[in-house]
Amino acid sequence: AQAAIGVPIIKDVLAIRVAGSLNHTEGNGVKSANSRLEPFFKAEGLRGSVRFEPGSNFTANVMYQRYWQKSRSFSQVTGLGNTIAANGPNGPAIRPGDRLGITDGASTGNSKIDYVVGQAEWRFGGQKLTYVGAYRDESLISVSAQDGANVIHGIEYFQNVNNASTEQTHELRLASEDRVLGIFDYVIGGFYNKTTGRSNVLNPARFLTGAFGRPGTTPTPQVDPLARYTLNTAILIDNGSTEKSLFGNVTAHIGENTELSVGGRYIDFNRRDKFSIDTLGAFNAVRVPSCAFVPGSAPSTVYTGDPLVCDLPIAGSNIQTVDRSAKYTPFLYNVSLSHKFTPDFMVYGNVGSAFRSAGPRIGFTSPIVCCTASGGPALAPIDDLVFQREENSKSYEIGFKAALADSRVRFNVSLFQQDYDNFYFQTQPVQYLSITNPANPLAANGASISNSEFTVGGKARVRGVDIDAAFQVTSRWSVNLAMTYSKANLSNALVPCNDSNFDGNPDSGVPTVAGFVSKGLIVARCQSNDS
Repeated sequence: AQAAIGVPIIKDVLAIRVAGSLNHTEGNGVKSANSRLEPFFKAEGLRGSVRFEPGSNFTANVMYQRYWQKSRSFSQVTGLGNTIAANGPNGPAIRPGDRLGITDGASTGNSKIDYVVGQAEWRFGGQKLTYVGAYRDESLISVSAQDGANVIHGIEYFQNVNNASTEQTHELRLASEDRVLGIFDYVIGGFYNKTTGRSNVLNPARFLTGAFGRPGTTPTPQVDPLARYTLNTAILIDNGSTEKSLFGNVTAHIGENTELSVGGRYIDFNRRDKFSIDTLGAFNAVRVPSCAFVPGSAPSTVYTGDPLVCDLPIAGSNIQTVDRSAKYTPFLYNVSLSHKFTPDFMVYGNVGSAFRSAGPRIGFTSPIVCCTASGGPALAPIDDLVFQREENSKSYEIGFKAALADSRVRFNVSLFQQDYDNFYFQTQPVQYLSITNPANPLAANGASISNSEFTVGGKARVRGVDIDAAFQVTSRWSVNLAMTYSKANLSNALVPCNDSNFDGNPDSGVPTVAGFVSKGLIVARCQSNDS
């Protein structure tokens, strides 16, 4: 449902508009064979706008919007089912068309965004001065079910993510409305952007004795393991960036048929990213005749009565903290030239550059630099897979625009290429060494083989052709055709891969903890020219 109303306050000078939207669906429609909960997606928004136009040479607009979103979902699986898990069969046989999952609990999300944007324009002497500013405040809480294969039947555990971010932007620009000297159009201006972000990730690292019931008894099915007896990994990511830039562009109209445009932008970009991983303190429940048998323990506050259960505290610790700052000062440019050979045929070309910077990869739960500081083996760091340096690229385009048969036929063609230095992207999940004991990953429970996506950068190239055609058959009938073909490939980029024998070639084997440690690696890498 959508609705809006606009109301004039002062005729032809001041008006307001209020609008709202509501969208309630069943989300992805996937239910769970092991839960009675129903999936849903709910989104609601409210927007208010004000327009102020006291005269023909001044206009101002302000808009405020709030958007809410809630969801509950299950991950879809297919298979034969009835695999015996830790506490019974994990689920029934499921076909793709059944749209079912098998987790005991659902993943949920809850987000809210507040957004304000304002714009003002003042026209004078054939010029236009414009200000545009915006502010965004966003929060997101997601709780994701982690036992996707229902290995622990009747019990669910979750990863909790709490994200909060703010952003403000301001831009002031002066542009020509009338050509200078009858030839030039121009725009000059300044831009400011500041973003802050904070992410907290809480993920179960290990379930201790007592998490699923009194020690010595059959695990009790329950939605959540007891938090007191769960050793959690806590990840904190603090990031922020500030951009200050100056820009300008001049277009020269050379005669009636030729245009040359030259633009540039100087950017002063600073960012800071802090990444820390900690294990939080917990308790191990121990069934003993007396707590004196386990030094440091005390009678359990959860499992009281007979037989005696004592709680042994497990201390939390900092696994790793990385604090990075970076400053970039790129100068970007764009040059374009076009010429009309006839009123119906134009050829053009342009060349330009681009810059991008990304924050750290969120959700990775293992040390990224390991492990000499803790007395363990030296493993090749993977901080470059979490903290990316800047991405730079250059783009080229040539093309023509043609009109035929008194403009009843239009035919436009362009060829383009973009070359990237450190094109960064998110990989598919690959195996890596997840370390819980940096001092000795080879110890019992010191490390395990896990899967994760990574953010990686490398050289890349995109080439393609774009075609747009139209034919006005009659005044009431038209035929349109649009087609784009592009070929995009990495260029010998070194990317994380599944490589069980560490020979530099991807394979489908399963590596071992000892294999990673002996090769001095946290993740294997292979050279790639993949699309």
